[in-house]
Amino acid sequence: MGEIEIGYNIVESKRMLGYGYEAVNALIEWAFSQESVKVIMAECLRDNMPSINLLNKVGMTKVREDEELVYLSLDKSI
Repeated sequence: MGEIEIGYNIVESKRMLGYGYEAVNALIEWAFSQESVKVIMAECLRDNMPSINLLNKVGMTKVREDEELVYLSLDKSI
């Protein structure tokens, strides 16, 4: 326990307007307000650079990748 995965999808007409950033920040804030959550994970397609950049912007770091996906994580600050 202690690890969760987040995901999101933004309607194409609303992309690049900051909604993804706001949504992911809200998910992270809520998740880390739960005492049991210690790590947040996310994954996205390797060629989805806007999503990878967004996840990096909110503090997530790449932990691994395979032929299809990039896996990122964020540890709860103590």
